[in-house]
Amino acid sequence: MNLLDSWLDKLEIENSSRHDNRSSIEYRLNSWLNKILDHPIINKIVCITSGGTIVPLETNMVRYIDNFSTGLRGALSAEYFLRSNYAVLYFHRKGSLLPFLHRQYLFTLDFETIEDYLIGLRWIAKQLEAIHLNRSSRQKQIHLSFYLSAAVSDYYLNREYRPEHKIQTKSMLSTTAKSSDDYLDKSLSTIEDLHLSLQPVPKVMKLLTTLWSPSSYVISFKLETDHRLLLVKAKQSLEMYNPNVIVANLLQTRSKEVWLVFKQNNTQDIIVEHINMENNIDEINKRQIISQEIESILIPRLIQLHEQTIDRTIIK
Repeated sequence: MNLLDSWLDKLEIENSSRHDNRSSIEYRLNSWLNKILDHPIINKIVCITSGGTIVPLETNMVRYIDNFSTGLRGALSAEYFLRSNYAVLYFHRKGSLLPFLHRQYLFTLDFETIEDYLIGLRWIAKQLEAIHLNRSSRQKQIHLSFYLSAAVSDYYLNREYRPEHKIQTKSMLSTTAKSSDDYLDKSLSTIEDLHLSLQPVPKVMKLLTTLWSPSSYVISFKLETDHRLLLVKAKQSLEMYNPNVIVANLLQTRSKEVWLVFKQNNTQDIIVEHINMENNIDEINKRQIISQEIESILIPRLIQLHEQTIDRTIIK
């Protein structure tokens, strides 16, 4: 077993109390998957990850590190996949935005912490891969994909370094203060700074594409704030982790434009496509499209790329 899977096994044991209902979830998921397998039209399943992971600072969590993600991109994207006859397994941050269409083709699971996300992603990938491999002869071929739009923490606080209980401020409040201002001055002067040493979250996408679900079409995301780094880092991720497509976007313009980074026909030639809400739209249509989402253009193009890959596989 590789080191990352061993690390995840350890995480799963440490967080076992958060996954007590795994058997009931597995039963519901398998029931849903069997309905999809028997459906006369739907033959594609996409697992969409959505929302942000949190990093607990205590074992009995009171404080945590979060990010800005609301899950809007994932929820909107799920709508467009559902409209295109994909079944959607929606793996989302608890309390984040949800899609609302075609609930019979939608299965939802939630996560909260970075550990929940990593453990859950591996479990989902293996469940889907098993369905793909073990379908009966009467059941149609299912084409799997992952759309990894969750905002995953880059750093976390290893469990062994977390205090068990709420982090306490170590202020020695003076009982001799003569006024409220004096009291405040004395208490603030004795509060210690909080220093955190965070560890990098191991990258698991390579395991997803090569071990957990190698038959899946994987769409990953790269978010940056510096436009000079965006495509450079997206291309690096494409080479290192081997997803099929990377959706690169800038924080400042993520709702208006994205770049698709992928290899043409499994060659080493990297293609970059710019998708912009205003591309090739005349002024009249521009006024009509102003309330639309970038996902209305993004998802059909990703589906087209996925179907091209399916067609090449069938031909082989």
